[in-house]
Amino acid sequence: MIGPMPEQIKVLESLEQNGNPYDEPPSKRLDWLRDLENERPLSYKLLGKGAEVLLYVGCTPSYNEGVKDVARAVVKLLEEVGADYGILKEERCCGSPARRMGEEGLFEDLSTENLEAFKQSGVRKIITISPHCYNTFVNEYPEAMKGFEIQHYTEFFADAIERGSLVPKVRIEKKVTYHDPCYLGKRNGVYDAPRKILMSIPGVQLVEMKRNRDNSLCCGGGGGRMWIEVEEVKRLSESRVEEAMAVGAEVIATACPWCHIQLEDAVKTTGNEGKIEVKEVAELLASSL
Repeated sequence: MIGPMPEQIKVLESLEQNGNPYDEPPSKRLDWLRDLENERPLSYKLLGKGAEVLLYVGCTPSYNEGVKDVARAVVKLLEEVGADYGILKEERCCGSPARRMGEEGLFEDLSTENLEAFKQSGVRKIITISPHCYNTFVNEYPEAMKGFEIQHYTEFFADAIERGSLVPKVRIEKKVTYHDPCYLGKRNGVYDAPRKILMSIPGVQLVEMKRNRDNSLCCGGGGGRMWIEVEEVKRLSESRVEEAMAVGAEVIATACPWCHIQLEDAVKTTGNEGKIEVKEVAELLASSL
């Protein structure tokens, strides 16, 4: 078969109609934020008007119930450092899934719409939660995108820790291993920032898996594979969980929503529930404040 698989065609249709790959209405994109607002007052600016920093949340943290807490953790951390930040009211997908599945025209439409929204927001710095969004903005958007400073959230908060504006205090007595997301590490060379954050948390013992940094193993969720079942003797994510277990880790930390989903599922399919858990770097950092 040539072209996208049937499941991927549905994803592409949703990207065009809803601005996200999950067939969810745009009206629900900020529901995760409203839940957090019920817990505490927040200082963000909607649309980013007048803000210094734009938090580009991305589709998966906005809609996936298992990853919404990651977006909430990032917002809590932005509040902690006193960041002047904004969030787009009508955020749309970065377009990475469309390009990975060969729909170049849809990618160009989404990139044009997003670039215009970024310009109108007036910000100069954009923070992403997903490495896929980060990579797309840095390496694949039109030349005008170079007018913005793009950081993954691990870079932003590692800088804050180094400046002393973010100080982890609560001990987390866990042996933690870090899984390098392909689009953060191999594609863009961001290896140190997540590890600096983890090593700054009191009580955390950071241990490395055999394959790490530029030799890290993919979780298996990239290239449009998040939406199709691929027959494999052993899934890459299951191999990754086994590697984490082999070094005695109690927590697999990562910094990518798709890696998070893949690894969390693999913990279950390998029968390791209760023995090891998957956490985002942002969740661990927020828990240490």
